[in-house]
Amino acid sequence: MQPLRILTFNTQLRSWGMEAGADKSLFPSENAEPRAHSIADRILASPQDYDIVLLNEVFDEDAREILADRLGGRFGSMITKADEDQLGLQLLGVGLLVAPSLISQLVGLGLIGWSLLEGIWEDSGLMLFSRLPFDTVPAPPEFAGVFPNGVPFVGYEPFSETAGNDVHAAKGMIYARLRSGADRVHVFASHTQADSDAVGEHAETRVDQMAQMQRFIETCVGTAAPFQEEVYLLGDLNIVGANTNPATPGGTPLGAEEWSNLFYNPGAFFTDSLVEAWGIEQCGDDNGRDPGHTAPARYEPKEQRLDYFLHPASFAGRLEMQHQCLALEILDPSSSYTSDHRPVRVDLAHQDEHNSVALAQVISAPPDASESGGIYSGSMWWFRVEEKGSYEIDLHQKYGTPELAAFAATNLSTPMPPFGISESERGRRFVFPDVPFFLRVSELVRDSKSGFELRLHRNEGLDRFDAIGLLPSVEAAVEAPSSPNFANDDSSTPFSDENALWFMFDTVKVDTGAEQTVEVQLGGADAAGFELSVVELRDGNQWSVLGTDGPGSNTPSVRFGTADNGHFFAVARRLDPDARDLTAIWRTDLSVLYGRGSGIPNSEITLFCEDETDGFLGNEWGSDDIAVELVADESLTIKISNDQVGDFDDDDSRTLDPWITSITYVDKIDVTIIELDDTSANDRASATLLGADQLAGSPNFKILREEPGGVVHGELGFDFGDGNYRLTVTVGHWLPS
Repeated sequence: MQPLRILTFNTQLRSWGMEAGADKSLFPSENAEPRAHSIADRILASPQDYDIVLLNEVFDEDAREILADRLGGRFGSMITKADEDQLGLQLLGVGLLVAPSLISQLVGLGLIGWSLLEGIWEDSGLMLFSRLPFDTVPAPPEFAGVFPNGVPFVGYEPFSETAGNDVHAAKGMIYARLRSGADRVHVFASHTQADSDAVGEHAETRVDQMAQMQRFIETCVGTAAPFQEEVYLLGDLNIVGANTNPATPGGTPLGAEEWSNLFYNPGAFFTDSLVEAWGIEQCGDDNGRDPGHTAPARYEPKEQRLDYFLHPASFAGRLEMQHQCLALEILDPSSSYTSDHRPVRVDLAHQDEHNSVALAQVISAPPDASESGGIYSGSMWWFRVEEKGSYEIDLHQKYGTPELAAFAATNLSTPMPPFGISESERGRRFVFPDVPFFLRVSELVRDSKSGFELRLHRNEGLDRFDAIGLLPSVEAAVEAPSSPNFANDDSSTPFSDENALWFMFDTVKVDTGAEQTVEVQLGGADAAGFELSVVELRDGNQWSVLGTDGPGSNTPSVRFGTADNGHFFAVARRLDPDARDLTAIWRTDLSVLYGRGSGIPNSEITLFCEDETDGFLGNEWGSDDIAVELVADESLTIKISNDQVGDFDDDDSRTLDPWITSITYVDKIDVTIIELDDTSANDRASATLLGADQLAGSPNFKILREEPGGVVHGELGFDFGDGNYRLTVTVGHWLPS
């Protein structure tokens, strides 16, 4: 069995009729075709080199044709359409449309018990692409001309129960039995009943659908659980996901009872036989703490994890789920709208000792650690470190092309960026404000093997080259050596640093031109025995002392102002030989509004329409023609036109990241949402985004979750009086250099 990479993505490629219904117009906004091209481009260009791709909500027929044509050269086996009376297949470039009931009989699944559904306007919206070939059974003589290479072992079963708007689509489950060498891979994909106005609104319908899916899975696999073959279930299940790790930011989400009853309920099929990989394995117990949100919602919880991957409970030879993450490389960075969902990637390989987050090798870092190993094609090696602090990390390549990525437990999709300027040859510097953190060594080239040595050094601050990196608002604790003379004076500096502990930090240029105020402070039981000097280093050799305080103070501190990028050291010189326990922290009134391009995890800026504004005579015909204006510190203005951000209907979301990488400011950002109107004055709604430390309790702002380092995730609300929008933002104090 070969390693596998799988992508599941709800594309929101709606048909003309669905768009007309959303717009309440006979002339709806349509963009399914260019988005289909963009999605195909991104899949084909992805370095992940996917083996299996599931797409949900491909309802637009032109978009379906584009995807089939564009992806057909890479993926030889495809289910292009699943409808009440048609199952579209493509094998080796040849397309077929067959009746689902016929092919079910031919492959031995028997007659599926449904008649043509009434009132169905749309198909299931499901498309499946595979580089692995369909498994086949011999065709009866009368069908040998249609299936000369055998009948592909595929199936489709529509749900017998649907509700709300979903009654107009042929929602159900598709199945493909694939071949990986001599092994069989069973792939099931679905898009279950959606809620419209409240979480759990249609939970009973989903209970019926999941029970029907269980029966269909057992029938298709042909053996009772526990399964001894690869069996996968993927897709948008419209169930609010949770993690069994209780430390997940935001805690247990509203509506998680449905998730628990299905996926965390001993004795239940989707607990014992198939395992929900994200919330049970990767973010189970004390492993990861990533909430993994894949879609926004108009109702609570406003951010939800709806897109899933399930695989069998462990058996001998089972592929290990090495890593599940948001496949952000599929989103078009130049567009406000790829979909309303985020795609999800799954990496699978034969189980090895440490090839998943749950199996990560714990390494003891202080002050130095080294681990060597090898990884085979498509595999990974995960490490877990349980002491926070400032580290220099180096991956030595023995052979092959191993790659290193560092992840916070709260975000297993976006690697953490390196910290500032490192003057050491020991490797890239990282500062981890929370534990555990994870290091992943992988070989991206699918058919290659790698050998590596991973080296970690935890900075102790004994000289400027070993300075402890500081993130703003994150306290670092250190214990000075007991030796009365632990460090000699560095003659290359114009100040005395004998017996000193070194800390380093970088400031960020203020985009608005304002000056930020920086304060550096020492603390701890023995702070009174240290003298604090704050110095700036420019061009590698130009030192400037900005201020000195202590000894004698319990909290020595230095304040200064700057509007520019800068590289600074806080030098704590011990004057009392008995002083040992010390903390250091620096604070700034600069704040950063992060876009996805900033390199900070969980930092997408998203505008969401909760309630479209009313138009002529109070109706919501047509769409809101939205433009956005941001003014930072009353000096820096960013305007995003309607042509750029697009039109909005209820539940539509658009990202502003193509136009905002980040904004650094000191006071505030005034944000105005403008609904352009051809027949009357433009409607405007404004709100103010304050600095990161002032957001709690500020008007129109709701904190969703907070992370170490003063990073705040929240939403800024806009009330038009006849409509409501929200802007989801991430604000902090630091940017990678």
